[in-house]
Amino acid sequence: MSSDSTASRRGRRAALLAVALLVASLFVPVVVAHANLEDADPGEGERVEELPGRLSLTYTEGVQLADVSVVDADGTDATAGDARIGSDGRVTVPLEDRADDEGFYTVRWEVLADDGHETSGSFYFTVGDEPVTREQILAANEGGEADGGSPIEALLKGLLLVALVVLVGVPATLRAVVHPVAGRFDLDAAPVDGRARTLLAGAGATLLVAATLLAVLRFPAAPADAARFATTTLGASWIGQIVVAAAVLAVVRRSNGRSDGRRRWIAGAFVGGLLAGALVSSTSHSVGVAGAVQGAAMDLMHLVGAAFWVGGLFALAVLAPPLFDRATASTADVAAHLVRRFSVVALTGIVLAGTAGFALASWHVPDAGALATTRYGTALAIKTAAAALALGLGGFVRFVLIRRLRARPSADGAARTFVRAIRAELGLLLVVVLLSGLLTATPTAAFVSEERDGSAASLERGVDGGAIELTVVPGDRDGEFLHVTADEPHVLDVVLTRDGEPARAEDVSLLMVHRFEDARLETDLERTDDGTYSTVQTFPEPGLWEFRVSAWVDGTYVSGWFDAFVMTESQAEMHAHGGSTPGEDEFAGLLRLGSLLVGVVGTAALAFEVAAFGRFERGR
Repeated sequence: MSSDSTASRRGRRAALLAVALLVASLFVPVVVAHANLEDADPGEGERVEELPGRLSLTYTEGVQLADVSVVDADGTDATAGDARIGSDGRVTVPLEDRADDEGFYTVRWEVLADDGHETSGSFYFTVGDEPVTREQILAANEGGEADGGSPIEALLKGLLLVALVVLVGVPATLRAVVHPVAGRFDLDAAPVDGRARTLLAGAGATLLVAATLLAVLRFPAAPADAARFATTTLGASWIGQIVVAAAVLAVVRRSNGRSDGRRRWIAGAFVGGLLAGALVSSTSHSVGVAGAVQGAAMDLMHLVGAAFWVGGLFALAVLAPPLFDRATASTADVAAHLVRRFSVVALTGIVLAGTAGFALASWHVPDAGALATTRYGTALAIKTAAAALALGLGGFVRFVLIRRLRARPSADGAARTFVRAIRAELGLLLVVVLLSGLLTATPTAAFVSEERDGSAASLERGVDGGAIELTVVPGDRDGEFLHVTADEPHVLDVVLTRDGEPARAEDVSLLMVHRFEDARLETDLERTDDGTYSTVQTFPEPGLWEFRVSAWVDGTYVSGWFDAFVMTESQAEMHAHGGSTPGEDEFAGLLRLGSLLVGVVGTAALAFEVAAFGRFERGR
């Protein structure tokens, strides 16, 4: 069977896989990765008649571990046991049976999500008719936060990904590119195999060290908690990565280097890399968005595509020089055959990585603005730009450089030029892989943009000689609208400034008028120790409201109007966790269109390259 027909079959299979996963990705909605609080019973800010027997919490993705505390106004623990995670993913905490249970209760939670990151937050509920104070609401709404990942974690994950692309890409390129070219020109492949085993052993060791250190960073210090964590999906994934890395290292190092043992260590490294990649993908951001199967499959597709491209360049950069040293034919001819064969492998990887990459971006980046305003978006933009530069350089090598090399009389010069071009492309792609490590250690742009953490939301209005700033806690802001929840106490704080400095005011009042219903509230604001003017207010009627803040500042009457939307509890949950704006939908659609174009155009280009490679091999 001819080598070009074999390559053609492989190309078609890769294209079919890309198209199948691409079509599946088009039906995945954009939701928030990381475990953020989605629902609670008792709910956030809810007033109940008596303390329930348990507190239940639901998150936007599965959680592995949970630590929840419930304390009353005196700071006394009200829980009757540890938090438990049910088969449905709901976290429940038993509460004490108290004779006198009225009062204010603060809930603080911290969970470890399926994607390996920690999120935390707090809220409150009340029992009975006791009023709540400003200080209680502010203390209970300190806001949740996501574990943003440390620089050490980002570096370790980057090194782990480099190891994976080497373990998958180098064996594939060795078998599909380097060995066939060595055989065609009757070259001794023993020096190539020696370098390959050293490179793969180094990748296995890097994978072992990186996976072990990442596990150490995440495993709890307490022996009991560590044992419990080891039984979770996340803990099992890291243990599996360590075991696979050790097995790969053992297989490669024990190889005797003979040709009859070549198949064993090449296959061992390739299969081990795929297994470790699948384990890494099973705990990725995408699993929290699309589910365990589709999220992991799309992430693995992206990783394998990158491995064919980046790992293949590793193989050419490290393994090709010995072929040039022993070549009896033209060095340019050897380089040309290497490039033409590798073009099929690399283009397959580019189609897989590009198709999956745009689909993944449609899940994790809610709008174009997030590319500049979030760490995840900025890293993704730089990664995409570096990949585009590398793709351009690869095209230059494929279509321009080889033709120029054949016109050069110096074999040494041809070899040096070829290796330098390959290494330049590899250098750009190493930046891409290391940035991928940063992305896996960073909350997605969707999470940062959509996170509802109970923190303050503010609007400011300019007035004569100064400004009025209105802040609501808990609350949210959407453009020029403040969002609050009906039947839930909120703190409304007002800061007045004069010439950029806080100003002391008199008769500070807040008028609240429903825009369409006959509902009107008015209250005076009291000055607090920090110089703000504040009140605690509950809004009984959902809908659009107008707030007017008025005061006398240095003998001058000032006032400012603010728009607010008071939501029902169900509307608030939808807005916080499930809703997307038309702009977000449009941007996600553009990214999915990009994924489709890469898949279709890339598949056509791959078919063309396979046909051109067949003609090249036949000398036509």
